[in-house]
Amino acid sequence: MGELKYPVRDYSGPPDWDDLGVDYAGSGLLFFGLSVDELIRRARGQVAFLAVPYAELTTGRALVAQEAAEWRAQLLPDLVTVSPAVDVETLLETGRASVSPANNTARWRRMTRMYLKPADAVVIPPVCGCEISREVHQIAESALTANRPVYVIGVRV
Repeated sequence: MGELKYPVRDYSGPPDWDDLGVDYAGSGLLFFGLSVDELIRRARGQVAFLAVPYAELTTGRALVAQEAAEWRAQLLPDLVTVSPAVDVETLLETGRASVSPANNTARWRRMTRMYLKPADAVVIPPVCGCEISREVHQIAESALTANRPVYVIGVRV
């Protein structure tokens, strides 16, 4: 596996998933539209980063984290997922943290890299906003750059 880093490209508009698909066509690393069964068949036993839009949201973070937590539960025991969104929301809900690290871009990126580092793959569930999320797109591109597979569940983003 390669070193994890954020992509060099800086998109001014919404993420270009088609462009990413062209860049990694034939690499065997980028999978769109997988069913849960197909995801489990391909990634069973792996540690996966569960990528959802979180830091870039100004409202609705708790709802997105809840959806991610539901996906985490659904994928266990076949896949171990890590998600800073789920963990941060849990800390906020239990009073263990009073301010989300997602409010600080540099801090959130450090945290994201920390979660991505031990991950074998990235899983993008069909959570509202994933298709337009720069955050999710950057996580996917970071994984692909490091030769780690990216699995997009459900509809093509």
